[in-house]
Amino acid sequence: MARTLHNKLDRIAQLGLQPHPEGGYYAETFRSSILTPTSRGIRPASTAIWFLLGTDDVSTFHRLAHEEHWCWHEGLPVTLHVI
Repeated sequence: MARTLHNKLDRIAQLGLQPHPEGGYYAETFRSSILTPTSRGIRPASTAIWFLLGTDDVSTFHRLAHEEHWCWHEGLPVTLHVI
């Protein structure tokens, strides 16, 4: 088994990640008890997730309705395209 695949499977198990609908894996780690109205209804003021993309995973372009905060922890370099 390639080392990168071994590390990926270790992280998925260690963090309790589940498949993300858009690709990769995730686990919610925080959900604010403060609710706020948005164009899509009432939502938590903030949430936080672990998000893992492997070498074969892709996060496609998407429009953000709210701010995102990214923290890169390990692995290959990540390129974020902001349009």
